[in-house]
Amino acid sequence: MKNKTWMRNAAKKGIMAGLLLAVCAAVSACGGQNGKTKAENSAESQAVSQQADAGEIGKKLAEALTFEDELTLADQEMAGLLYGIDTAVSSSVYIGSGATAEEIAVFEFKTEQECKEAVALVEQRIEDQKEAFASYMPKEIKRLEGTVIKQYGRFLAVCVCDDSQKAEELLSEFLQ
Repeated sequence: MKNKTWMRNAAKKGIMAGLLLAVCAAVSACGGQNGKTKAENSAESQAVSQQADAGEIGKKLAEALTFEDELTLADQEMAGLLYGIDTAVSSSVYIGSGATAEEIAVFEFKTEQECKEAVALVEQRIEDQKEAFASYMPKEIKRLEGTVIKQYGRFLAVCVCDDSQKAEELLSEFLQ
């Protein structure tokens, strides 16, 4: 009985998250946000290509990797809520329907130090996902255990997919 209640609550939360995502997508489509802040050239950002862009990297990962679920681009506010990150200059977060744990997140920070501090928030998100999926979709734990979390200068990338090796190779290519 307790398990059924938990599943109903999880289903309600999933529906609410989906509705919130749909509203956010509709609002952002009308809003036309163009202003991405570009950090100045600094010693901290020399390791990362000057052409790197969180939105473009997320898009390239979504196109190059194979996913079971259909991933949807979340707006920056939703991305911040999911990961608890509010210091990112820009982000690109693709999330699934909730039927799988698959997702992509790329964050750009103003400083490398801010980026390092955000790694713990990303790791906590993955742990929370493991706990959430453990009881009703245990096969997703394998995906979550293979999560790629990489920091490259001011960029932090997360990829939950079946082909972690390919995700790492692509990230190395896009960010170095």
